[in-house]
Amino acid sequence: LAPLAPLVAQYSVLKLASGSASAEGRVTGDGKAKGLAVGYAGNAALEDLRLDDPSGKRLLGWKAINVGGVVRLQ
Repeated sequence: LAPLAPLVAQYSVLKLASGSASAEGRVTGDGKAKGLAVGYAGNAALEDLRLDDPSGKRLLGWKAINVGGVVRLQ
């Protein structure tokens, strides 16, 4: 998640100290529907996430969070 640290800093006083993201699944799209419909079926994970406050103290962190299933956005 290091490439996202400047984005986090732009909108928050928190510092993204560490973390990694992964995903395994299938993205689908349907341009025939009214508007654009996008779907995702699979798993996504955030691991070793740590957010620090402005003084450098750990504010939030977790070892792993995993999400699986199907998402459809229209």
